[in-house]
Amino acid sequence: METKMDFVNESTGRCFWMMFLPVMAAMFLNMAYNVVDSLWIGNLLGERAYAALTSSTPVILILNSIAMGATNGVAILVSQAIGAKDRKRADGIIATSLIVAVAFALLVTILLELSLPMVLHVLNTPKETWQLAKEYLSIYLLGYIAVYLYCYLTAVLRSFGNAVFQMAAMLVCTMLNAILDPLFIRRMGFRGAAIATLLSQTICLAFMVIYMYRKKVIRLYIQEFRKGLIGEIIAKAVPSVIQQSIPAISTAFLTSLVSSMGLCAIAAYGITGKLEIILFYPAMAINMVL
Repeated sequence: METKMDFVNESTGRCFWMMFLPVMAAMFLNMAYNVVDSLWIGNLLGERAYAALTSSTPVILILNSIAMGATNGVAILVSQAIGAKDRKRADGIIATSLIVAVAFALLVTILLELSLPMVLHVLNTPKETWQLAKEYLSIYLLGYIAVYLYCYLTAVLRSFGNAVFQMAAMLVCTMLNAILDPLFIRRMGFRGAAIATLLSQTICLAFMVIYMYRKKVIRLYIQEFRKGLIGEIIAKAVPSVIQQSIPAISTAFLTSLVSSMGLCAIAAYGITGKLEIILFYPAMAINMVL
């Protein structure tokens, strides 16, 4: 499968499907990645641990939605610059947005690490799962910068017409998680699942960076950083973040309601929530490709 397309001169329909299919596959691989966590935690650690994972899920969904929304905003600006054949502006947007992305991801990580008890209280997390959920999220947050930068790099690659590598990177990440999860869970329990996730996400990001460096897919010049572009980046990112975050926020609200009904109800809600996401993925993939 080709990794680049000429959106101006080639068939619009062909370009759409050549972009849509890899992005769709990557999203379902992401679904598989999350299901692997659920399968191992549920089967090896039981109902209480799975309920703790469900209690942690709204925070993870909101963080992922912020990353996807903000980086989709960057993709709009990069795509416009490429379409206008203004490579200097494209380089400036990439350099500026990357620095902003790193700073923002680190800031979110620090703020959430400090406010985790309050967040779990707002989510009405039961006492039986509170400590487990806190441990899981405190480890997961350490890898948020890897998650954010993965979304950032895939968004930039889509702007250049490259959607295939996103699928390949997600496949590597899913396979790593499937291998590492049982090994770490058996040794360290619930915390092991979070550590396996952290490692697989970090390795996946390293895989992407090495690929992009060797193939010279994008050019990154830090000296191209421009303060004037920060406002444009934020203006495009904020509406996209709001759009992406609404389902995640509604999930957080529903989770807080279900949490008052006991561990069995929380675990059951977590299972159905994983299946429900499948319905949203085709629409999300079309949105990202368009």
